[in-house]
Amino acid sequence: MGNIAYSDEQRGQFLEVASEIGITRAMRKLGYPASWGTGENWMKQAGIELPMDEIKAKAAQMHDWYKTEDMLVVAQEGILRTHLMLQDETMDPDGHKKMAEAFQKYANTWLLLQGKANSINENRVRDSSDLAIMELLNEEAARNSQLEEEEVKN
Repeated sequence: MGNIAYSDEQRGQFLEVASEIGITRAMRKLGYPASWGTGENWMKQAGIELPMDEIKAKAAQMHDWYKTEDMLVVAQEGILRTHLMLQDETMDPDGHKKMAEAFQKYANTWLLLQGKANSINENRVRDSSDLAIMELLNEEAARNSQLEEEEVKN
């Protein structure tokens, strides 16, 4: 994908609008540039400080919010809400599947944060029991194959 060439006039117009309402809104309003990064680069090159929208400002104030304890609270709330929604008898199968998947994701997040996620690191050594089990399974598979062949012949 090639670079799009913008005129100085377009850049100036973008910088004027973006300095007032922010890059994303300016992009929507003007229909250019094609990427947020391009708008950010233009603003930096012009020495214009990026206006911070309300949501970004709140996130910046609370950048410590995403600590393990807080994430556990969010996961717990998600588990509770999806559990309650799964009790709805009027939910269609697709909605039930989506809620069950959401519940599973919250539960997995909870377990991961608790350090209880399944992490199986196993070094197995085959012993005589393993060999006996494999032999038994092979004999059973051979017997099943023989029975299937006899059924086909009859």
